[in-house]
Amino acid sequence: MKRNTALCVLGLATVVAVAAWAQSAPAKKSLYDRIGGEPAIVKVVDDFVAKAAADPKVNFTRSGMWNATDAAVATLKTHLVTFLGSAFGGPQKYTGRSMKDAHKGMGIAQAEFDALAADLRAVLESNKVPKAEIDEIMAIAASTAKDIVEKK
Repeated sequence: MKRNTALCVLGLATVVAVAAWAQSAPAKKSLYDRIGGEPAIVKVVDDFVAKAAADPKVNFTRSGMWNATDAAVATLKTHLVTFLGSAFGGPQKYTGRSMKDAHKGMGIAQAEFDALAADLRAVLESNKVPKAEIDEIMAIAASTAKDIVEKK
């Protein structure tokens, strides 16, 4: 009986020690924090929108369906910063339309999505984002294709 009690006490002590260690272990920083927070996201979004707008393979204005006025581009950038901040674990709370609803009817082809993704990767690299974080960001971007691409 004493041996069983001793084993139970030892087991309980181990559980308590592991729980205490887990609480004191530093939490992994969010992607948001690892890339530099909102200032870094704003810089990447500014560069990304400019690059995508200049890339004919992206078809940024959807062949004239979307009027890229200064106000419309500013709104797009604001939505992107909020969406990315939220997706990367930042304090932003994206409350806009779903990716599917926001892109419905735009007729975005897989090749256009891929061109946009390539532009994003190039901008991340030019902004010296570390490779591990680029890979993580590109995986998040790739996960949106199912809701954005309408033409295969």
